Amino acid sequence: MNSTQSLTERLAERLWTACEHSREVGCFQNTFEQLLRKHDVVNAVRHLIMSPDLVNSLKELAHCGRLDLAPELIMQEPEYRKLFNDAELAAAKHRLKALL
Repeated sequence: MNSTQSLTERLAERLWTACEHSREVGCFQNTFEQLLRKHDVVNAVRHLIMSPDLVNSLKELAHCGRLDLAPELIMQEPEYRKLFNDAELAAAKHRLKALL
C-alpha cells in the first residue's frame, strides 16, 4: 500500500465517520453518502464540490451548527489538501464562505 492509498483510505474513513455523526445530530447527507458509495472518495468529494446543485447538505449542516462535518471543510484539513487541486480547494472554500 502506498502513502496515497492510505491517505485516501483515511479520508474515506474520516468522511464516513462525519456522515455517521451528521445522522446522529439529525443532519443527513444522503446525497453525499450515495456519491461515496458510487465513486472513490476523492472523486466523490470532487463531484460534490463542483456541482452547484449539491449544496443542501452543506446548508443543513450549517443550520445544525455542524459545519465541522462538511466534506468541504474536511478536504481543507492539511492532511487531505494534497489530494485536491487548487481549483477544487477554492470551490470548497467558496461554498463554505457563501454560508457566512
